[in-house]
Formats: sequence, C-alpha cells, structure tokens
Amino acid sequence: MKRFGLVFLLIMMIMVPALQAISFAANSLPAPEGFSVKLESTYVLINVEAPKNGQYIQIERSRDSERFQVIATLDPGKSSYKDINLQNGHIYKYRARRYDLKDNTSPYTHEVEVVYLHPSELIISGSYSTQINLEWSYPDLKVPDSFQYETVIERKDGDAGGWKEIYSAPFYQQEYRDHDLAPDTVYHYRIRTRYPDGTYSRYIPSPSGISRRTTIPSETSLTGFAISGTRIRLEWDREPIEDYTVDVQRLNSFGEFETIFSSVSADYYIDSGDDDDTGLEPGEEYTYRLLIRKKSSGSSLAYSGVITVKTETIPSPSQLVALPAAHGRISLIWEYPFDVESGFEIWRKEDGKTWELIATVPRNTTDWTDYSAHANKIYRYRVRAVRGESVYSRFAVTDPVNNAEPLLPGELLFLPLDSYMLIGSDDPAPEGVTYTLEIRDGINEPWMDYTFGQKGSTLLVYFLPTPGKEYDFRVRSENKGNIVYGPVYHLPGYAPDAPTGLRVVSMGHSQVLLSWNDNSKTEDGFRIYRVHEQKRTLIGTTGKDATSFTDTTAISGATVSYEVCAYNLRGESAKQSIQVSIPQKVAFKDLDAFPWCMDAVNALAASGVIARNPDGLFHPGVNITRAEFITLLLKAYGIVPESEFLFSFKDAAPNHWYYPYMMTAVKMGIVVPDQNGYVRPLSTVTKAEMAVFLNRFLTARGQTLYTINVGYLDKFTDGHLVPEDLKLIISSLAGYGIMPAQDGYTLNLSQPATRAEAAVILYRFSMRYHR
Repeated sequence: MKRFGLVFLLIMMIMVPALQAISFAANSLPAPEGFSVKLESTYVLINVEAPKNGQYIQIERSRDSERFQVIATLDPGKSSYKDINLQNGHIYKYRARRYDLKDNTSPYTHEVEVVYLHPSELIISGSYSTQINLEWSYPDLKVPDSFQYETVIERKDGDAGGWKEIYSAPFYQQEYRDHDLAPDTVYHYRIRTRYPDGTYSRYIPSPSGISRRTTIPSETSLTGFAISGTRIRLEWDREPIEDYTVDVQRLNSFGEFETIFSSVSADYYIDSGDDDDTGLEPGEEYTYRLLIRKKSSGSSLAYSGVITVKTETIPSPSQLVALPAAHGRISLIWEYPFDVESGFEIWRKEDGKTWELIATVPRNTTDWTDYSAHANKIYRYRVRAVRGESVYSRFAVTDPVNNAEPLLPGELLFLPLDSYMLIGSDDPAPEGVTYTLEIRDGINEPWMDYTFGQKGSTLLVYFLPTPGKEYDFRVRSENKGNIVYGPVYHLPGYAPDAPTGLRVVSMGHSQVLLSWNDNSKTEDGFRIYRVHEQKRTLIGTTGKDATSFTDTTAISGATVSYEVCAYNLRGESAKQSIQVSIPQKVAFKDLDAFPWCMDAVNALAASGVIARNPDGLFHPGVNITRAEFITLLLKAYGIVPESEFLFSFKDAAPNHWYYPYMMTAVKMGIVVPDQNGYVRPLSTVTKAEMAVFLNRFLTARGQTLYTINVGYLDKFTDGHLVPEDLKLIISSLAGYGIMPAQDGYTLNLSQPATRAEAAVILYRFSMRYHR
C-alpha cells in the first residue's frame, strides 16, 4: 500500500503541470472585443471585432434562462451576424468567445440581454360618429417596473393622407380611444413597439393597418305637437346633422315606417295627412322617427328616437325667463294660468350641441332651478306643457344664457401712507361684474362689506388701520348671482422685525449667494435691493421664512451694497446691509490641456461654486475629495450650510473648513457615515460614489431620477461590472450624458475622479435637474 501511494504521488506530480499547461493553452486567446447586441425590427444584430486568420468567433444564445447554445460561427474577417430566429414574447441572452484550430478558446464576453416583444394583434373594438376604440395585446411576459418599451399608434385619415403618430402608450396600456374624429370618415390604424434606443418593431397587423368608417351622428332631438285636430308639427335640431339628408318617417297601419318627407335643409315638417287632403284623424296617435343619411350616396344611415304625438292641442307656457343664480345655477320662471296639464318638460341646449330633455316637473309648477349647469357655458332652455303621454304644447324658448362665472379678481394691493392706507385691485372689474372689498377683524368674525371711498368699477378704498390690530381682507366678484371670492389677505398689527446676520455664502463674477437670519414671524417675505453708484434697485423678493437669495445678475468687478428688508402689508422692516466687492471674470491658466471641461468649470466659477485660487490655477487633473465634491454640490444649488448641529463625527471637527458642508450633507441624507462613524471627508471620491451622492441629493429635494433601462449599460465594456443596486442609477446618469464614459466605451466607476471630471458631471447634472 505504501508503494502504491508513492507511485500515485509521483504520477500526480507529473500530471498537474501538464494539466495546468493544457488549461492555460485552452484559454490563451483574448476575449472578443467590440461585442454589441442591438434589437432591430425583426432581428437582433450582433457586432464584434472580426477574428484574425486562423481564428473564429462562436456566438451563443440562451432563451428564457435556458442553456446557451451556439447559433453562429464567424469566419476570419466577418464581424456581424443577424439572428432572425426569434419568437415574440421571449427574453434572449447573447455572448461570444474566440477559438482557433488548435482548440484554444478565450473567455466569454459579457452577456447581453434582449427582450423581443411586440404586440400580438390590433383590433377595433368600437366605432362611433366621432370616436374609434382600439385594443391590442402582448404575449404574457413578466417585465420589471423600469421597462421602457412603448406602443406607438399611427393613424391615416382617409385614403389620400399620410401616416402620423397620434399617441405613445406605456407598455402596460393596451387600449386607446381616438376622440374628435370626423363623422362618416374612414380611418386607418397600425401600431408598433418603440424600443429604448429608438428602434422599432414591425408594424402590427401590417404596414397597411386596419380601417374603420365612423358612423354618422344620430343624436338629434325629434319632437312634435298638434297645431290642430288634423295637423301635427314635427321639429328637429339641424345643427348636429347639417350635412345630412333627413327623411321624416311615419308608422303606417301595417306596422312599417314609410317616408313622408325628405329635406337637406329643413328643421321642421307639418304632417297634414295623406294626399286626399282630409288631414289626420282628430284625437288619434301617430308615431314618427327620422332617417338620417349622407347627402351624396345615402349609404350611411342612422335613426333618431321614436316619438308618438296625439292630434290634440294644449296651451303653451309664456313669459319664460332664465337667469344665472349663485354657485353657477340657472333659475327658470314661466307663467301658465291654465289647469289642463299633467306636467312640464324642460329641455336644454348647450352651444354646439343638440337639445336634450333634462327634467320633467309636475303640474302647477312655474319655476325650476338647473343645478347641473356648468359655469362658463352658454345655454338655451325651452319648456312645454304635457298632458298624458302624447299630448304636447308648443315650446316656450329662452334667449341664450351666458352662465359666465366671474373671473377671480386680480391681486389686491396695499399702499401704506402715514396713518392710513389705500387698498385696491390691480385691474378694474370686467363689464357686468362688480368687485366688493370684504373685511373682518378676527377669524371667527363675519365678513362685512367695506366700500369707503370706492367709486365706479375700479376697486380703490381708504382704510384707517388701528395700530396693533389685525385684519383679513378679500374681494367678492359677482356677476348676476354668480359669485367667486379672491384669496384672503392678512394684515398684521405691525411691520415685521428686521433680519440680521446678512452675509455672503459664495460669490462669482456673475452670481452672489446671500444669507441672513429670519427674526420675524409676521413677514410675507423679504425684498432684496442692490445699491450701485448711488442707485438703489429691487433685484428680487422671496417668500416668508426664506434665509437666502441668489443675485444672478451680479455686476462683475463692481463694489455694491446689498440690502435685505422683511415686509408685510403694514410695510417694510429696517434694512440689513452689506458691502461686497464682486470679482472680475475668472480665467484659469491650466485648462488648455483640458478643453472638454472648460465650459463646465467656467460656468461653475461664474456662479461662485468654484472659487479662484490665488495662483489662478484650477488643477483639473488632481483627484477630488469627498468634502470638495459635497461642497461644490451644495453651492451649485444655493444650499446654505447650517452652522449648529446636534451631532458630530470622528473625522469631521468643527474647526475644519468643510465641516458645515459635510454635516449638512449628512443631515440631508446625502452622505451616510460608515459603521464606525466616519464620513471620510478627505478621501478621494469615485464616480460610483458621485452617482450615489447625486441620487440621494435628488431624494432629499423630493425629486426623482429620470431613468433609462439598465440594458443601456451593455454598450460599455465594463457595464457588466456595475453592482446590481447601482445599475439603474448609473445607466440613467450615463444615458442622459451626465456621467460620460472614457472614450465612449469605459465607465471606470471605481477609479478616483479628477476635479475636471467632477466639474463636468456636476454642471451637466445641474442643467438636467435645474437649480
């Protein structure tokens, strides 16, 4: 046994180097370069650097997580392959490797995933006079929430027009209603899928699409009433069917409708019976309908509703009036000094639409309120008396009623003048509208009209406020019963306290960031003035509780004074001022070798985000630290760092220049300390860390990242190395050009970033996500 063990050991000592040599030889070839996969309309295009003589490239594919199989072999000099053997609703992955005739093979390239998906069918599920409903379906395939495929709907109007895109639906939407179409018109539809890189699937169901003709409108109001015991007057609304022929049809004794009158323009017809001039039978019921058809061909048909009218007369209402009332209602009043009706019908017509029956009220009614009327609509009303189910009077018809809700009054202005003030609106009341100032001196007190000194339609009144007493004001805008109220303005008892601690946070040749302490609780905001060459100019205002302002029109090279005052309706506080010498335009001396970063560096320097060093150098090739990048990020968005914190960290002491910026970033959730309590302010920052900081910054501001599908990373040679939790962030920043790749192919996320790279990334980020 000992001898056998010794022999086995000697054999293994000889075989191991040989096996290692075989293994090394089998993988001595480099992986193929330039490997890319692109989804086209009906195939997948695979590109790779062509193999040299004596070498070949195998392309492998898996479907829906199945095993990879070889689908093509590229001979020397060949660099592409089209995979046409695809099935809708499947996920494919591709990879490639190199081999030669000696059975040497290379490692595989990274895997690229392709979702081959397009609609299965398109159907027209409904067709109406002005609308066509579309539905389509996709194969059942589970995709992530970030899936970026879209369904593009194209339409062609008639047979002579061209195709145009009318709607782009997200992947999960599989129906669409095409509105505002022309009646009796043929429309063609087709759809296709748009992929994230801008390519499209084939057209579904075909390039010629499917078609449907819209119907002709049938919604017209046919009504009738007896004008004598032998004649009936029929009326219909011509407006919605003005381009159509109308046939009046009457039900005969055989139970069939027959045409008794045709017209291309009439909106009424008096039925006097048949040709024997004997007229209709008194006290009998007659049933009618309208046949609506196209003037030219008559091939498109529609019918109105059916009505029955008895040859028996009844008096009609009189003195019908419609008036706007409060809250957008419309009130109707009429007279009817008879006792022969069983009730009344109330009809309404909105501009551009047909008459519709909106209410039936009982006998002895002479008023009614339309609660369903909408503001800013024009209506007409008509009322007729009814007896039983087939005896009708003529209609009483109103003039058009403009149910215009008065516009909200303009801004209410307050001008303090010694012991009194002027209060007025910036615009006079429109014609037919009255403005009234209302006042109350407590939130639980009733509103009262205040018209002291008001003249004409312009609201302008005198008001004598009591010092220390607070008031509320608003404007009531009224138009024939329709009332709206303007916003409530609160007048404090005193002018606000002045701000303190005015200081410059950052400054460039075209931008100055100011900050101050807010000492008042009654201000409406702050006014910022700039004094230059003895001229005082209001350059901006802020809302209440603001503590900073950026002068984006700074005067390069000038010495100016800034003044900040708190204000409310009682007036302005005392001013807080500071004198500032604005620097000349920055010109860095060391950017010639870095032309790609000049615009970004100069723009950030102009706004004071980047400060000029005394030596006039930017040092673009030097690696940037975490503290430097965080400081630039906060300055770029005008975020004033706090000065006091309830916590601290081992490597961020209060005496360091970066302390307030790093601590503010920690408080905002941009920087997260490690498990040992370190924030590493002086460590270099990588591109990956920058991406994390930028995403957290958006979250802290309540914004979301504009996303691009993670498949975008496949275009980069190291895209497959991006950690799973960073893929969506990196693909989105790279896809929008915020985080460019080196030479267009390599991300190098783990490498420290230079000052030049940080400036470009921050500048492009601030342009996409506006400051």
